[in-house]
Amino acid sequence: MPTNKSPGMDGLTVEFYRVFWDILGPDLVTVWAESLQSGVLPLSCRRAVLTLLPKKGDLHDLRNWRPVSLLSTDYKIVAKAISLRLGSVMADVIHPDQTYTVLGRSIFDNLFLVRDLLELGRRDGLSFALLSLDQEKAFDRVDNGYLLSTLQAFGFGPQFVSFLRVLYASAERLVRLNWTLTEPVSFGRGVRQGCPLSGQLYALAIKPFLCLLRRRMTGLVLREPELRLVLSAYADDVLLVVQDPGDLARVEACQAIYLAVSSAQVNWVKSSGLAVGDWRQVSSLPPALQTIQWSAGPLLYLGVYLSATHPSPPENWQNLEGGVIERIRKWMRLLRCLSLRGRALVLNQLVLSMLWYRLNTLAPGFLTHLRRLIDSRVLLVRNALGPCWSSSFTPEGRRAGPEVSVHSGPRFPPPGPAEALL
Repeated sequence: MPTNKSPGMDGLTVEFYRVFWDILGPDLVTVWAESLQSGVLPLSCRRAVLTLLPKKGDLHDLRNWRPVSLLSTDYKIVAKAISLRLGSVMADVIHPDQTYTVLGRSIFDNLFLVRDLLELGRRDGLSFALLSLDQEKAFDRVDNGYLLSTLQAFGFGPQFVSFLRVLYASAERLVRLNWTLTEPVSFGRGVRQGCPLSGQLYALAIKPFLCLLRRRMTGLVLREPELRLVLSAYADDVLLVVQDPGDLARVEACQAIYLAVSSAQVNWVKSSGLAVGDWRQVSSLPPALQTIQWSAGPLLYLGVYLSATHPSPPENWQNLEGGVIERIRKWMRLLRCLSLRGRALVLNQLVLSMLWYRLNTLAPGFLTHLRRLIDSRVLLVRNALGPCWSSSFTPEGRRAGPEVSVHSGPRFPPPGPAEALL
């Protein structure tokens, strides 16, 4: 289990259980076994502190806040054990077009598929549309009764389903509000964000909706290679491939059925569509689908702008410099405490990660420019460190001497924000 995570109400962290596991482990296993058999978890496992994290948009609107449950570590341990068992069969249960929480699958599978599909459309002059569905409060709207019934329908055994029923039975939340906690509030739907099982349970909960879409939609039928594409899904980010305009009405009908059984809801206003080639939507659509924003411009999918006319839309890079500078500014006060290696670590984790994610998908011609930019910054550091550079690095680039501190070497004027971490 990952460390340095916020604990639950008891304040006991993962590090605590690792140190004292030889003492606490046998007793905890006994308690969990009795709880799973009796159907009641200890109070510390049933209760979670609900805190809100801001998302983008107007923060006066409650819908722009993301709820996260701070669960006790003993609950996370037993949930993680069940999650490992569930993970071993997820690939056999979940369709290949859903990549979330399935071993051997990646978010890049979705991005590469859509990127290559748009490239194929440009090359062969295909006409189709991509419809991105926005699920409203997806994880919080999953009905617990529906979820357990879905697991039974997929063939999960009664003992496994009963374990999950125990984990969610009598579950309560205490909302963190103005530095205080409210009275416990019971809930009958939603998977706990923060629980090791939440992602896998959601992937299973949305599977019937995706199966219904595959069955009723025509999708895009390709001749070479022979392939029928209907959708691409990463958790609640569902992207539909539409060639027959009648599929749009079928999507609305499928959503109505899914809403009736699971409480899930699509926000049609925030949903968006991308028209490729000469595709045109029909005018006679259900009222809900008439609010979808259709365009021929780039479509934002899983954090990357993808376009039917440009292999690397400039929207991916327009605000990137500002985001990089903003992240660097937050570390300016700690620069004097960081060695050269520490600065490189911060740069790689907080700055370059913003680039690699897009570059892995788009691989634009800007890679050459990026390489020149990095080389110029390395040259800047080399000139600034002077003798310390040659004494600290061998010609092959391997470390030869002790780690270079920011205080070692000659003094030079303070760098600008974009250069400070290099």
